Amino acid sequence: MPKREKGFTIVELLLVLLVVGLLAAMAVNMSLRNRHRWALRGTAREITAMYYQARQAASRESSMVMLDFTADEYVLMVRRNDAWERLKGGTYAEKITVDKIPADSTGFAISPSGILLHPNTLAIYGMQTIRVQAPHPAGQDVITINIYPYGGIRVQTDFR
Repeated sequence: MPKREKGFTIVELLLVLLVVGLLAAMAVNMSLRNRHRWALRGTAREITAMYYQARQAASRESSMVMLDFTADEYVLMVRRNDAWERLKGGTYAEKITVDKIPADSTGFAISPSGILLHPNTLAIYGMQTIRVQAPHPAGQDVITINIYPYGGIRVQTDFR
């Protein structure tokens, strides 16, 4: 009987490469599909972090602080000398849309005690809802952030 060499045949190596290639293709497809969800979660985290920073700034400064959300950006402002000064802000990720409910032209103010107020009338505001949305081929993913008048926040995800 002839002595056989040890090792793998070319067919075995090609099969292993085929399986590894298929697994890599599936992983890349899944990561591309979930990229918009990562951006959506990141934007929601930035907004909730900005809310907590606003509450801390209001308490620290013993002054009113305002959060304002527009179609392009969010802004944190503090009230000094009867005028609003911009502290910080940021823009949303690409293809992310943000809606504030109720949809008025102003944001909402936070008092030093943490109560939500209307920035112009200083009346206690009702619950503020911020909807962060990202489109994808199968529909639209939404994260809803509810901010309650006397403090507290609730984040809900609706991924489809």
